[in-house]
Amino acid sequence: MKGKFLILSVFLQASIFALNLSNLNEIRIEHVKELLGKNYGRSVASVDVNHKDIKGLVSETVSKTLPKKYKYKASMITNAIIAEAIKYELDPVFLSAVIMNESSFNPSAKGTSGEIGLMQILPSTGKWMAKKIKMKWRGKRTLQNPVQNNQAGSCLY
Repeated sequence: MKGKFLILSVFLQASIFALNLSNLNEIRIEHVKELLGKNYGRSVASVDVNHKDIKGLVSETVSKTLPKKYKYKASMITNAIIAEAIKYELDPVFLSAVIMNESSFNPSAKGTSGEIGLMQILPSTGKWMAKKIKMKWRGKRTLQNPVQNNQAGSCLY
């Protein structure tokens, strides 16, 4: 009986995730329109409006830009970006763009002022973010973890 319940639970979670992904494109379009205003129609963002597979688009971006030694983390990072986008109703392409701009998808990137990881978060800010989202703070190690760095950074937007 426990096995059937576990399978049903996993199926329900996957269905909820799929529903959330289907709404993500609508959220994405509204977010971009809000940010760009009257310039939306002339923007590159409007060209990709009908892209149905947002996760595929993010996955492709992550896979292409992630440094070789981190390629094995591509799926994990993609899932983290999508999960945080759903959680905070953000455009996952926007989150990917922030990561690309801040660290070029290098999980071990270090900034000149002490910023760490994908989203280039200062440890003092990271500590505050971790508290805000109830994440266990383990010092700089928390920000060196690409999933936790993404979780902390996404809560700002």
